Amino acid sequence: MTTVRVISLILAGIGTSILGTPVSAETYPNQVVRIVVPFSAGSISDGLARILAEKLADEWKQQVIVENRPGLPGTTGVAKSAPDGYTLMLTSNGHTIAGAINKSIQFDPVKDFAGVSRVAAVPLVAILSLRRNLQTGCQDQHPPHSL
Repeated sequence: MTTVRVISLILAGIGTSILGTPVSAETYPNQVVRIVVPFSAGSISDGLARILAEKLADEWKQQVIVENRPGLPGTTGVAKSAPDGYTLMLTSNGHTIAGAINKSIQFDPVKDFAGVSRVAAVPLVAILSLRRNLQTGCQDQHPPHSL
């Protein structure tokens, strides 16, 4: 079974749980599906969302668009959208701590959303510019670079 087919089945299941009625492959989706990315265009999340949107559009024979709405406004918009399965969000695992960082948000990052699927595992790497002479604190193992 292809990854896209698995995602399609998961989304249909989420649609069933949200709507409370069975969602069949013949009826979902019957309109444009939006994937909101709460990060800037060109980010890794944006790139992954565009790949996913293309694959889902091919599978569903329905338009799937990506909307970049960086920050809390984008996430708040998804939280307030109709729970009909036509507005999805591709975000990072940092989403779950939004309430701890910002007490005035208008949604509960855990209770107001349902996880659908892990799309990718992306390692994060700390990097720095080599244009400065820096002391790293671990000079014995990794001498600092300078240009």
